[in-house]
Amino acid sequence: MFGFDAGWRAMFLLEGLPAIVLGVIVLLLLPNRPSSARWLTAAESMALEQHLAAEGAEQVGREVPTREALTNPKVVALSPVYFAAALYMDSRCW
Repeated sequence: MFGFDAGWRAMFLLEGLPAIVLGVIVLLLLPNRPSSARWLTAAESMALEQHLAAEGAEQVGREVPTREALTNPKVVALSPVYFAAALYMDSRCW
């Protein structure tokens, strides 16, 4: 860590390490299911489990062909908006 960028390296290390450590701690301590969460009451835990079971049983959707997706009226209407936003963001960089 010698040279001009040594201070920047140390700063990034000091800022990044707490976030990584906290992320690992949360990953290890956070329960996987509502039934194993100690801070929920039995009624809350049961309600959440039922909601998750019902959510998993729903049919999510179907596969859409590319032509149908690109000719969808919502996609056609929002394409100019996205193009304008991307053009604006690109012009701000120069």
